This record gives sequence, structure tokens and C-alpha cells, in this order.
Amino acid sequence: KIQTCFKIFYELILKTTILVLPIVIFQILGSFSNGELKIEFVSIIIGAITMSSVPCYYSGMLMESGENLRLAVYSCSWENRWDRTSRTLILLLLLRTTPPVTIRTMFCCLSLDALADVFRQAYTIFNLL
Repeated sequence: KIQTCFKIFYELILKTTILVLPIVIFQILGSFSNGELKIEFVSIIIGAITMSSVPCYYSGMLMESGENLRLAVYSCSWENRWDRTSRTLILLLLLRTTPPVTIRTMFCCLSLDALADVFRQAYTIFNLL
């Protein structure tokens, strides 16, 4: 359900963060030249980083838990079991846990790597300003 419900929302958050962060940081640096600090800009930066980081962090934890489950199923000493039903069940579990469990957006999987790409793209746009 989370895959279909928030797919566009998470993509919109990531793309908005890519655009908002460099512009707001540029505005903060402009306000520093006037000798003032606008608290509105700081709160926008904190909000943008939080809104984009939390889903990526939890998706990374979900991917790690899925990988731990797959490794636990594989290392359950299945080679010592000769019962056909238990081997079939273990094989089925291994097949179901092979693709990573992750939260997807329209174009990518949410993870800390995707968050690093967002920050990298925001930094590139900031350098262009």
C-alpha cells in the first residue's frame, strides 16, 4: 500500500529538495552580506532536509532488515534438512526475499544513496548560482 500511496509524494519531495536547498542557501548567504540571519530560511532548510531524509533513512533500514532476513533463512542449516516440504519452504522463502524490500518512487528506490544523490544535485545547482 505504501508503494502506491506515497510514490508520487516521495518523488516530489526529493525533486523539491533538489531545487529548494540551493536557492535558500543562496538567500542565507545573501542575508549574511547584509549582516542579518533570516530564521525563516534556516527553518526551510531544516524542514527540507528532514522531509527528504526520514523516508530515505527508514527505507534503508527496511532494505537492511530484508537482507538480514534473507541471510537468516539461508544460514538456517537447510542443507541438513532432508524433508521435501521444509526444503521447498526454504527455497520459496529464499526466492521471495531475493529482490530487495524497498520503498520506491517513480524513478528510483529510496535509500541513503538516493539522499546523497539529492544533496549532490542540490550542491551542483548551488555552484551554478
